[in-house]
Amino acid sequence: MPKSTEEIFALDNDVMLSSTDRSQIEKLHQLWSKVQELITKFNLFSSPSPPTGDVEFEIKTQIISTRSYLLLFSVSLFVLAIYIGEVHVTTTITMHSPSYEQYSYLYQQYPRSLSCPCTTISTRYNEFIDVKVARYHQVCESVYVTPIWPFAFANLVRFQRIYIFDFRAIGSPFFKTLAAFCTATRQAIDDELFVFNAQHFVTSEVMPIEVFEKEAQSTVQSFAGSTTRLFIRSIGLLRETIQANNLFSGLTTNLRFAPYFFNNQSIYILPTYNTYMDNLSSPCYCHETPTCVSSTHIFNEYTQGPPVAQFTLPGLFVGCFLVEAVLQSNLVCFYNQSCIDELRRNLNATIPFDTPALDTNIESQYKPSSAIGDIVVKLMVEQWSNTTSHKAYYAQCKPAICTYSFVGKNSWFVVMTKIIALVSGLSTILKIVVPRAVKMVLSHFKNRVRPFATN
Repeated sequence: MPKSTEEIFALDNDVMLSSTDRSQIEKLHQLWSKVQELITKFNLFSSPSPPTGDVEFEIKTQIISTRSYLLLFSVSLFVLAIYIGEVHVTTTITMHSPSYEQYSYLYQQYPRSLSCPCTTISTRYNEFIDVKVARYHQVCESVYVTPIWPFAFANLVRFQRIYIFDFRAIGSPFFKTLAAFCTATRQAIDDELFVFNAQHFVTSEVMPIEVFEKEAQSTVQSFAGSTTRLFIRSIGLLRETIQANNLFSGLTTNLRFAPYFFNNQSIYILPTYNTYMDNLSSPCYCHETPTCVSSTHIFNEYTQGPPVAQFTLPGLFVGCFLVEAVLQSNLVCFYNQSCIDELRRNLNATIPFDTPALDTNIESQYKPSSAIGDIVVKLMVEQWSNTTSHKAYYAQCKPAICTYSFVGKNSWFVVMTKIIALVSGLSTILKIVVPRAVKMVLSHFKNRVRPFATN
């Protein structure tokens, strides 16, 4: 049956497509054969001059050397890349003129390795430490250490006959002495602060924040302790001087001079040491124990006969020497408004100012019953205040550079850079070693095979 024109045209196209495909396959096959031949005969060690010996052996040696070289070169590069990429290395970074914020960040990230040498190694304490007394004992801020309060006692003694052991007789110097202790402690602290602020803090490099804070706190505590010890020595020297020299008190609290008549003609003025009764009601003699004290009272007006105590002031003492009496007294009465009002009433004088009791609600490290001496030896201080600034210290240190180091892996950029740097040397070594090694091995096997050859 005859075919149509369309069928004949389609059949011709199939024949043409098949011929084209076969042609392309043949070209690819030829190309692949050439590539295989090129790979098989690829020779990096071909000699520019014709070989003089066994040509086939020489070419075979060169081709095997080429393949060995390429294999070893590739494996070496791979191993080096893995090694350089995985090995841990220490990297050191230097930053010039870092700000305090930059230093703080670096310290948080690299606290162990960060180092910032100071350009100024010596800094005065007052540049970064502010030490002061936050609060003194409230009695040193009260009306009882102002000049007007002792003045009320002085006027009373001047115009009335007061028994020598009456508190009103010693009230004025008593509170003046208390005020003097407040003033002396303030002055001692101010003097020592002046010396402290002028001292220098020496560091060769920026001190870490935690170490700096501990060092600063230790320095402040040492200052407070040394100031206290110095003042205690001063008070101790004062007391020892008074006691050792057996001084005569102007208030006649330790010694009185009494007239004695002899045969109604001669008059002798003889010293008589006072005697005090302590809490155990046993006598204490001023010529034997200069620290004698006893409770103090307000007596009736002294006329004739023994005086009668009308009011006992709790916590207050009179003694051989006023300094001892003040130091051994306490402030219980002045925490009690009723006690203060009773004292005012017995002064029989118009006092044109308020005398409020000390506030028991104010936080204090001392009790109302604490001896004034116990408060004095702590410089009348309730609380110290100190502010340290690591930023101010850093500004004085002024580091020009900061260096820090860290351990990590090399980046791929570093890996590639180092490999490129090693390629030339590695290639040279392999080109020298591989051909000789291959030739030696092949020659060895060639010599072993030769004896079995037949003529």
